[in-house]
Amino acid sequence: MMTFQKPFFMFKKPLHSIERRRLIQLAFWSTAPCLAALPIASAQNASTATPPKSAAPQLNQGKVRDLSWDDLIPGDWKPEKLLEGMNFALLQDGDPRANEAMAKLRELWDKAPAVASLHGQNVRLPGFVAPLERSAKGISEFLLVPYFGACIHSPPPPANQIVHVVSSEPISEKTAQAAVWASGRLEVLRFESALGVSGYRMPQSKVQPYQAKKN
Repeated sequence: MMTFQKPFFMFKKPLHSIERRRLIQLAFWSTAPCLAALPIASAQNASTATPPKSAAPQLNQGKVRDLSWDDLIPGDWKPEKLLEGMNFALLQDGDPRANEAMAKLRELWDKAPAVASLHGQNVRLPGFVAPLERSAKGISEFLLVPYFGACIHSPPPPANQIVHVVSSEPISEKTAQAAVWASGRLEVLRFESALGVSGYRMPQSKVQPYQAKKN
């Protein structure tokens, strides 16, 4: 049975510097999928960017590949190296180095790289829903995230841990309150919204309530 990892995260509201220091340390004790997520600047309008040239469509029309959130992180992406050499135990209240570290982490999450080889693959990924668009029929556009409350009750994770999903059929509010499977053609495409920056997109996705895979 699949389990969802509970990440360490930072909050949008200003924190006492000691608490911020502790949370920064916790961020780098964890592995990449559980890295601390920092607030990003809210975009006035959603925008997209062209996929990198290295992300040529694979046109995978065969069997759907089940992905984990680990699969969305490039093997050579080592964000923990960003703060190497900084001794957080020595940081005091009001120390500008703490604010500097926070700013660096924020930039790092926004620019987190995607796995180019996944572009064009037919995949299935489990996660939680952060709605972007609601209507009387339900939710048709949302951010798929690895843990409940991301981008809503807590700041967004790195861009390579967020998928912008456009559902082929609106899903109900009830479905959106629990884990789901999102299936479809994955694109390496950056998307900015008021809820977060995503590094992947899944248009015309089929969204279903999550059920553990049978052995």
